[in-house]
Amino acid sequence: MAAGDGICVSCEYHCNTLTDTNASAQQLISELGDCGVKLLWQPPNGESFEYCMEGLEAVLEKVTNIHTFHWINNGKGEIERRPLGEGEERWVKYLKKAASDGVVRYALIEFVFDGTPEQFSKDAAALKSWLGKL
Repeated sequence: MAAGDGICVSCEYHCNTLTDTNASAQQLISELGDCGVKLLWQPPNGESFEYCMEGLEAVLEKVTNIHTFHWINNGKGEIERRPLGEGEERWVKYLKKAASDGVVRYALIEFVFDGTPEQFSKDAAALKSWLGKL
């Protein structure tokens, strides 16, 4: 119904949903076909760079926008929120892949390290710098 009204529905990659693994996200998109449902991609928490990139590459044609954040496995079995700038090595590669097909997509900042406006400004500066390199 949404597609018939020119509306795009985008599902966020998220744990405990139909998009919580690369395989389940690909299955969802495959089963839905061309009904207009797309994806808001973000790297699954705690997964390797290779796994995340494989997932992005597999669904890129269905990705509308990118959620940027940097979380790491702290070695204690916990995922720790970190400043976005610390994720430059990964994020520049993700963003280059997201831009590689010429489709206009937006990158938004999600999960600011300490929740402060100052950290948000630092994250925004890092993201702006990376986008300037594409």
